[in-house]
Amino acid sequence: MRSRHGRAPAAKTATNHSQDRYVVFQKMLELLTKYWIELDTTDNSWKMIGVTAFTEEDALNLIKKYISNDKNWKIVNIKKDISISELDHNHIIPNIGIPEVRGIWYPKVQ
Repeated sequence: MRSRHGRAPAAKTATNHSQDRYVVFQKMLELLTKYWIELDTTDNSWKMIGVTAFTEEDALNLIKKYISNDKNWKIVNIKKDISISELDHNHIIPNIGIPEVRGIWYPKVQ
């Protein structure tokens, strides 16, 4: 197919596709928020959880899915936009997963 100027349109190259995917990935990362959530549970599951999610509801759904089997857990505190540097440098930081992507990063479960 030729353009109205008589030239064939430039074909997308693998590099163009890679750049497009990278831009989409970067925009998705901008939508994510890091949460530090403290729970009160009746079982022996984790009490402090680091999770990166699109919304607070998304973060809580990830916790339900991957962390706590206890149906009676209650939220004690939620810190939004937590900075990793605020966390305990001796215990928490050496034991975190990847906080830049969606999922639970403390404790490492994924």
